[in-house]
Amino acid sequence: MSCLLFAATLFSRSLRRLDAQDGGFERDTVQLVRVEPRGSDQRNTPGTAERLDRTYRALLERVRALPGVHAASLASFAPTTRVAFSVPLRLPNGEPLSVGRVMAYPGYFESLGVPMIAGRDLGEADLDPRSPPVAVINETLARKLFPGESPLGRQFMTRRGSEWPFCEIIGVVKDSRYGTLRGETPPLAYQPFLQTSTGRGQMVLHVRTAAGAVSLPARIRAEVQRIDKDMPVFEVHTLSTAMAATLVRERLIATLSSFFGGLALLLACIGIYGLLAFAVVQRSRELGIRIAVGARRADVAGMVMRESLGLVCLGLAAGIPAALALGRVASSQLSGLLYGVQATDMAMVAVAALTISAAALLAAYGPARRAARADPMIALRSE
Repeated sequence: MSCLLFAATLFSRSLRRLDAQDGGFERDTVQLVRVEPRGSDQRNTPGTAERLDRTYRALLERVRALPGVHAASLASFAPTTRVAFSVPLRLPNGEPLSVGRVMAYPGYFESLGVPMIAGRDLGEADLDPRSPPVAVINETLARKLFPGESPLGRQFMTRRGSEWPFCEIIGVVKDSRYGTLRGETPPLAYQPFLQTSTGRGQMVLHVRTAAGAVSLPARIRAEVQRIDKDMPVFEVHTLSTAMAATLVRERLIATLSSFFGGLALLLACIGIYGLLAFAVVQRSRELGIRIAVGARRADVAGMVMRESLGLVCLGLAAGIPAALALGRVASSQLSGLLYGVQATDMAMVAVAALTISAAALLAAYGPARRAARADPMIALRSE
């Protein structure tokens, strides 16, 4: 039982810490919906990228005009998706570097509530395919490219087809976690849609709304359909919901471990209650005599409670070392499931021990109360 409760406290604490992690963006007021116009899976077909760009700009214009919308933008990835596409970079000295790339439209960082650290956001002028290549980078990439220096106005070379044009850094944004709340933040570069050459043209619409705007999801879907009636209709959901979905494995493990830990605790309580109740019945004469010769009823009840704690201490004396030993043996396997806690965390051991002790006292309350009500006259008559 100690091992099960220890595991339940570990996984529950790990889940709470993961859920409380700051991903670097707003959650509850950001709506997400996938946007996949016709031909978006073959963006490199001649003329397709320009057509998609016109569709996306028209969609943003319509969505931004909806009442209750504070900001709206498009990006190739939602914050809950791991950035699977990387782009090879070259520093002016020729040093290679591979970083994640996110295609984005102006207002992307505002729609997520991600603050700009320095410089400016992507602008409408940057969407022109003839404009000079620009990029906004996150703090991690800024440290990798130019440690201890300002990256604004600096350049790197990025592959665009068979060419390696220079790309100017126009802004730096606060780090955001993509795909997972664990581990380190990956280096990311955000570039305008038409300044990239990937064949993937699907986007995710990000809409930051006013709190309580319950009717907006349906209106956002309606605007998507007005732009292109043949476009697939995906569910509009909040970023908070999407973040919760990324923790489904951790939530399942925490729920199952808590269920079996609670079941073990319940069975232990039933066992303690039954054992003490039987002992009180067997010792009814003794208890009555104790009260007859002057023992206070509270003292009799306390004696039964202490006996229950003695049983718990014996169980904890065997269970706690076993739980810690199991944690040390399984620490390498559990490292990928736990976050912010160790498999041998003594604080979690203490929580499990206190829970068991409290449950034992609760289970012993009934038998202790019965013992305190023992009738001394019955005991004397039997003598």
